[in-house]
Amino acid sequence: MPEIWLPYGQVEVAVNVKAENLAEVIEPVYSHMNNTDLIERLKQLEIHGKPLILIEGYHTPSLTILSTLLDILGYNVHILTTKVGLSNVKKLCENKPIKISTLTEMIEIKSTLNGIEVKAPSIFMDFDTKILISEVGFDPLFGFKGGSITLLKMLNNQLIGEAFKRSLYSYPKPGLETEMSKFADSIAERIGNFLSIELISHQEGIAEIFIGSINDAHKRASQKFLEIAKKGLSKPAKAIIISPGGLNNDLTLTSSIKCLWNVIGGLEDQGSIALIAECSQGLGSKALKLYVSNRLNIEEMIKKGEYIDGLEDLIYLKEALTRYKIQLVSTLPHYYIEKLGLRTARKANDALDNILNTHGSRVKIYIVPKGYWTLLTLE
Repeated sequence: MPEIWLPYGQVEVAVNVKAENLAEVIEPVYSHMNNTDLIERLKQLEIHGKPLILIEGYHTPSLTILSTLLDILGYNVHILTTKVGLSNVKKLCENKPIKISTLTEMIEIKSTLNGIEVKAPSIFMDFDTKILISEVGFDPLFGFKGGSITLLKMLNNQLIGEAFKRSLYSYPKPGLETEMSKFADSIAERIGNFLSIELISHQEGIAEIFIGSINDAHKRASQKFLEIAKKGLSKPAKAIIISPGGLNNDLTLTSSIKCLWNVIGGLEDQGSIALIAECSQGLGSKALKLYVSNRLNIEEMIKKGEYIDGLEDLIYLKEALTRYKIQLVSTLPHYYIEKLGLRTARKANDALDNILNTHGSRVKIYIVPKGYWTLLTLE
């Protein structure tokens, strides 16, 4: 019986799928950029004066870019990061005379978009060169993450709410251009000129980087990422077992559940999917935390046009549960999982047994070990 190992937090767990039940193990193949090539590419950056560097700060590949960039530029830089990423950036810059701060004060820039005031931190006015470091990935609301979407999430979550109001879908759209992504690109153009370093990463490191204006680099990175990550199935799958990819990708349910939206486009109606994700840091988003404690009414928020972090995942999950059977293997309390409408399983092999009991002993199962970097569609 084949033993297939799936990433689960910092370790891996085995699922024992019989050969007759294994449809395919789907795992995109990524190249690996060596350090010499990375340095040479980053040396091509045209930087004037003291640069301001923006970085979320919680993914290792982006921090690798930052570290290499500091080796090239020296320490005459100012780094802006998020509250979540602050400790990582400080550790990276330990004992180096580098100014590091989080985004706080906002001022109005003389620009609006469809009646929306476009704001940015006042510190932007003090630097001629502003560099954004981001990672491209799939996003159910915007189609892709990275570039302008990363910038908006770092600067002002209210702008994400404005983009959310423009969503016409109750179903996720990873890998597609959406009205929300166009909105984000327009906002980024009004905020100011950015030099963007956008990367394609994977478990082993960095596959490629794209340098240019924020929207140009994001477009090229997204196209390349889609070419690598997309897998078309000839017919819908009856069952899928998926891991986000371990490491930072399954720290919370919010980060883990994103990979569901990457693969359900290849799942047949009433099909089964098992998500294997440790979720060692809990639920994640404010929306999930409020919902499991009975303090969030989804319909009421939609009606009022209000938005909080993670609301889209709840909307997508509610719709998905009417069409698919979804179970979760994690360290989360079963109460939370069941409150969200998900089925629970103690181990990966228990989830496999549930699939076999539901669809029969001859069911073909697709295994996706790195759901964060994989997109399933129908040909």
